[in-house]
Amino acid sequence: IPNANATPQVSVSPTSLTASGSIQVTGSGFTPNGGIQIFLDSYNIGSLYAKSDGSFSECTTPYSCPQGTFPPTSLDPYGLAVGQHYVRGLDNSGGGYSNYAYFTITPTMYSVTITADSSRGYMTIDGTTYGGIQTIQLAAGSHNIAASFIVSGYQFSSWSSSGGVSV
Repeated sequence: IPNANATPQVSVSPTSLTASGSIQVTGSGFTPNGGIQIFLDSYNIGSLYAKSDGSFSECTTPYSCPQGTFPPTSLDPYGLAVGQHYVRGLDNSGGGYSNYAYFTITPTMYSVTITADSSRGYMTIDGTTYGGIQTIQLAAGSHNIAASFIVSGYQFSSWSSSGGVSV
């Protein structure tokens, strides 16, 4: 029987992290001992059974989580873009969907090296990054050097130049 006195609620921690991080989802107001599905944006990332009070908490022993707990979830497999995302729970026993618990993926740029070759009239940009799929803009003063380039995983994967920059 759905928990008539409560609306399913989930929360996520932390609320700001890089795409290499992990989130912890907790919840309350679900059907006691009922099945719950957890969604990360449109991905179904797992399921569990609520505790007898309709809640679930952090699992501190991944791979052997007791009833009413959910393991920390690594974001790596989902290739999430920088920006806002959400977690949501579904009460499989008729209690409906929970609220949206929002979190933000922040960009992380570890290093960028720009080498100008004035004899050839171009520059080389190398860098290492981590933080999911990112679009990055480079500027020199008020001049855009690169309109955008896409970073995926650990290296630059495509480039779009705005042109007009002499070296």
